[in-house]
Amino acid sequence: MARMTTTPEPPSRDRAARAACVQRLATALSGYHDLEVTARVDGPAPCLAVRNTAVPCLSETVSVSRMGNDLAYVWSWGERIADSSHPDTAALAVAYVLAASDAHLRPARRSA
Repeated sequence: MARMTTTPEPPSRDRAARAACVQRLATALSGYHDLEVTARVDGPAPCLAVRNTAVPCLSETVSVSRMGNDLAYVWSWGERIADSSHPDTAALAVAYVLAASDAHLRPARRSA
C-alpha cells in the first residue's frame, strides 16, 4: 500500500495564505455595524482583532490555523469557527458571539 504524505507549504507562502484569509474575513465583517476590525497581517501569525464598539469588553482575536491540509478560522482558544473558504460563515459566528444584547438580563414577565 502506498504511503501518502503531504508537503508542507513554505513558511512565506503559508503566512501569505493566512494573511489573505484574514483579509477576506475582515471584508466579510465590514458589513456588521458596532464591530471594529483590525487586521494584523504583517507579523508571523496573521490575525484579526474584533471588538464591539458599543460594549468594548466584548472582543476577540481570530486567527487562521492549519487543520490537516486545510486552513480554518479559529477562536483565540483554538476552537475551529469555519473553513477558510467560508469567511461569511466565520463572520456571522464572530458577529453573533460579540453581539451586545441585554435581553438575558431582563427578568421574564409573569402573567397574572
